Amino acid sequence: MDREMLAFRAAVMDEIRSFFKERSYLEVDTPLLAPALIPESSIEIFQTRYEDEKGDSTWMNLIPSPEIWMKVLLARGAGSMFQICKCFRNSEPAGGIHNPEFTMLEYYTVDADYMDSISLTEELFSRLAGMNGPGYASPPFVKMSMEEAFLQYAGFELGNHLEAGALAAKARQLTGAGTEEDSWEELYNRIFVTLVEPCLPVDRPVLLYDYPAAVPTLAKEKTGTPWAERWELYSRGVELANCFTEETNREKVMQFFKTEMKERERKGMPLASDPAYTAIFSREFPRCSGVALGVDRLIMLLAGKKEIEQVIPFPFLNTRQPPL
Repeated sequence: MDREMLAFRAAVMDEIRSFFKERSYLEVDTPLLAPALIPESSIEIFQTRYEDEKGDSTWMNLIPSPEIWMKVLLARGAGSMFQICKCFRNSEPAGGIHNPEFTMLEYYTVDADYMDSISLTEELFSRLAGMNGPGYASPPFVKMSMEEAFLQYAGFELGNHLEAGALAAKARQLTGAGTEEDSWEELYNRIFVTLVEPCLPVDRPVLLYDYPAAVPTLAKEKTGTPWAERWELYSRGVELANCFTEETNREKVMQFFKTEMKERERKGMPLASDPAYTAIFSREFPRCSGVALGVDRLIMLLAGKKEIEQVIPFPFLNTRQPPL
């Protein structure tokens, strides 16, 4: 990476920090290691071993996002906050739009929901628009519900296929694959990745909202509907951000932990989880919305680059070679 790109990367970071500080968001700095994580069955992690002076050792996890620590701060009354930090995800392809070690911007807004976070994120992208060459990340966003996206690009209403059997039949019809043994989530993901995601508009950022609640997350469910208060943001087919209205009900959070731990075990991906962690989701945990945004991918789009390696000083694939 040349000096010009290093300077551009630094300028984007400066603008992000200025944007949030001007709105009185607190910048926080939390650990990159955690003895236990929020279990997510779709994410594989990196682990390392800490050894103390007595020779005792403890397995530690490199965080896939700062969520686990930032939510503790929220429960302690820290208020609206943001963080730019390194995160780590294992067992993903290196190159293209992936790097096992990547930079994430995570921000939480107190007394807000996922729709409020749309407005905030559009404001952030408007702030960065002056740095944007080809316009791949310029607002306003194209907004459509997941139900609308499935109807437009897959040709059927997802909300009428909430049973695994019905969705399996539709998956076989549309993709040629899908069995009764597949879970509803697996069938949904197959159709989404095969038919919906490749057809999303590429001339403007696209925001898909109201994801199916049948996909386990820590997003609040929309009362009386099969949807969750969640959105994801895409640009040129690249996923940039994920947002929830954060679940605050401790019983529901505990159920999520149990479900995801079982799924991780089924997949051969056991993970340490702290049962006491869910205690933060009680009366002191605020109503809030959180957004996780991939900074490297954002910089790639702002700079008009096609691969993430072009905007990272030391891409993973290069770090396996002796530095020159």
